[in-house]
This record gives sequence, structure tokens and C-alpha cells, in this order.
Amino acid sequence: MESVLTWLSSIPDVIWAAIVASGLTFLGVNISNSSNRKYLLIQLEHASKQQDKEREQRVRKQVYMEAAEAIAESIKDITLLPNRVIYTDNLEICDKLLQALAKVHMVGTLETVKNTSQFMEKFNQTTLPIIPEIHKFVNIKNEIARLTKYSEIKLDLMNRVNKNFEQLDDNAKQNPDVLNVYTNTIDAVGKEHEAICNEMESKVAEQKAAHTKLLSMCLNAGMYLQKESLNVLLSIRKELNLEMDTEEYLSYMEAFFKKSEGFYTQENIKKLTQG
Repeated sequence: MESVLTWLSSIPDVIWAAIVASGLTFLGVNISNSSNRKYLLIQLEHASKQQDKEREQRVRKQVYMEAAEAIAESIKDITLLPNRVIYTDNLEICDKLLQALAKVHMVGTLETVKNTSQFMEKFNQTTLPIIPEIHKFVNIKNEIARLTKYSEIKLDLMNRVNKNFEQLDDNAKQNPDVLNVYTNTIDAVGKEHEAICNEMESKVAEQKAAHTKLLSMCLNAGMYLQKESLNVLLSIRKELNLEMDTEEYLSYMEAFFKKSEGFYTQENIKKLTQG
């Protein structure tokens, strides 16, 4: 033991200083590496959470934008429905609305989900009375198409009777029996055609009245739904951190809707569309 101590004491101080310095350096490097590893793990965890948050935000933004677009599209569909039932047979409306709002339930806050559900309920309540009027209009439209075709058949029959009569020789034309058959046929078909035209005229008037009523209902429904959609849109803005003076916005929109209040009556629609 004494020999070991003697040997250690014989080592110059410079060597001991180097050994101590190396040890301290090694210890410092280990501490630094450990600290760097911990900091790197914290950075990676933070970056991962940030990426998840950004990915979630992108998904939420996409869902909310689709919901806002579907609401606007549904209101446009309701407003333009009366013209569509005249010119097309496509009566599908708002087919994207339910799907888009259902996605909001997957990512939205409770407030947004409540506002979305309330809007969907009001949408259903508002559009339900319109459905029977659509079917009524379509039935009248189909009846007019049937009468138009029937009228064309009668006109074609009279043309063929006249053509056949004109192709007869003069003796045949002057034959009382032939002349009598021709006259009776033309008179009978002519009366049938006149009755068809009268019924068609009545149906056209009925169609105009049904269209005026449907147009009034749809325009009022569109304005009402646009007003009721504000809470959903404001919730979406809040979810996306799109700041805005809510009170001022609602005040402005209230004034906007007030201008159209009571305007889309059947009487006013009739004046605008029929003069």
C-alpha cells in the first residue's frame, strides 16, 4: 500500500492536473450530451404535437369550409327551385347539406354542434311545407304536357281528314254522304280540340298561380334560412380564430334582412313576374 502511495506521490502535479481536467471535461461532455438529448426529445415531442395540431386544424378548416359552402348551396337551391321545376325534371335539393353538417359533429365544439343541429332542424321545418307545392306544380306540368300532346294528335287528325278530302275528285266532294261525313268528322274533332285548348288554358292559369305561390314560399324560405345560418357561420369563424365584431355584424345583417321583410308576398311576386 505504501509503495502505491509512494508511486502516486511521485506523479508530477502537471499530470494530475491533466487527469483532473480530462475527467471534468468528460463529465461535462456527458452532462452536456444528456442535456442535449433531453432537449432534443422535448423538441421532437413538441414538433410532433405541433404537426398533429396543424393537421387537426387543416381537417377542421376543411370540414367547416365545406359546411359553410353546403349551407350557401342549399339556400341557393331553395331559392332557384321554382325555376328548376319548370325547365327540368331534377328536383333533388341540398343533397350535400346533411353530409357536410354531419362532419361538423365529428370535429366541432359543443356550441358549433348545437348551432348546426338547430339550423338543420329549422331547415327541415321550413322546407317541409314546400314539398307538397312542388308535387302539385309537377302534376300540373305533366297534365299540361299530356293535353299538349293530345291537342297535337287532334290537329294532326284534322289535317289528315282535310288532306284526304282534298284528294277526292269534284264528284266525290259534292257527294252529300261524303260531304256529310267530312263535315261531321271535322266538327267533332274541332270541338274536342277546342275543349282540350280550354282545359289547357285553365291548367296554364293554375300553373302560373302555383308557380307564384311556390316562388313566394321559396324566396321567403331562402331569406329565413340565410338569417338562421348566421349562428352556424359565426361559430365556424370562432372555431377558425377569425376574429370579428359579432355584435356589429349581427346588427348589420339584421338591417339587411329587415329591408326584405314582407316583400316576397304572392301579390308582389305576381306583379313582378306577370306585370
